[in-house]
Amino acid sequence: MGVLLEIRNPLDLTTSYNQIEIQRNTVNLVAGMADIKTDLAISSTYATDLSTGYSSYTDTDGTIGTHYYRYRYKNTVTSSTASYSDIFLAGSSELQSRFRRMMRDTNSNNFFFNADDTDFFEIQAVQRLWPITWFETYDDTSFVPDNTTEIFNFPIGVTRISGVDFLDSNGNNLGRLVNWNVRGRMLIFDSAPLTGTVLRIWVEKMFIKLSEVPAIWDSHILNLMMLQAYQMLEGDRSAYYKYSSVIKPDGGSLPSLSNVITRYEAQIQRRESQLRRVRKPSFIKLV
Repeated sequence: MGVLLEIRNPLDLTTSYNQIEIQRNTVNLVAGMADIKTDLAISSTYATDLSTGYSSYTDTDGTIGTHYYRYRYKNTVTSSTASYSDIFLAGSSELQSRFRRMMRDTNSNNFFFNADDTDFFEIQAVQRLWPITWFETYDDTSFVPDNTTEIFNFPIGVTRISGVDFLDSNGNNLGRLVNWNVRGRMLIFDSAPLTGTVLRIWVEKMFIKLSEVPAIWDSHILNLMMLQAYQMLEGDRSAYYKYSSVIKPDGGSLPSLSNVITRYEAQIQRRESQLRRVRKPSFIKLV
């Protein structure tokens, strides 16, 4: 079946490094790590206005839940290399490895949080970034003028359209269109755009996976994951709280867990207010 690896690009994209080396092991140890890909080109395909994006590699011999990976960036011109990343389990991520280290849940023979738990924490944390932040990009292909169509459906993943440019067949920008409105998930023009032209739609999209998220959000995502983890611990410990601390000592930690949860909620709110993205004013059509 194989393992899809989506590796975040360096913070300066290809300025310092141009390739990625990937190693694999069957255990969570540096000893025994072996190269499986030494020349993965750093891709700018998924770079956005906020993030340098990620580069993808499919390890056809890898198995989810069995193999462990790490990687590093390298420069083939200067022969310089970066430090290796954290080791992470196939199907998880570096951030999940850091989460386990911070929660002191590192004994793979007796994890408190299983793989489904950590996947859930990460997915929920990334989804919570909307509507606090998003990335902007453009789409030249989803809305094809045909002299007839006035109503176009939004592409998958688009949450907002902020502008429409009008291009000729040679790609020359003829100006900003103003004869459009958005209703629901439809872009509606006052009159059908002409065949032979290109509509460049400036759109906003929410982050849907960790590899898309800028590294500046990592500490916030970890806090969100840990908040969810402590809430799960609170639910676990509350099952024992009715017993005395002698019979069921796990219940005795419930009040302190509540304090930890309150502290993380405050930290999360402060960080969200610092990183929150503000939309530019939209064009107002005055006719």
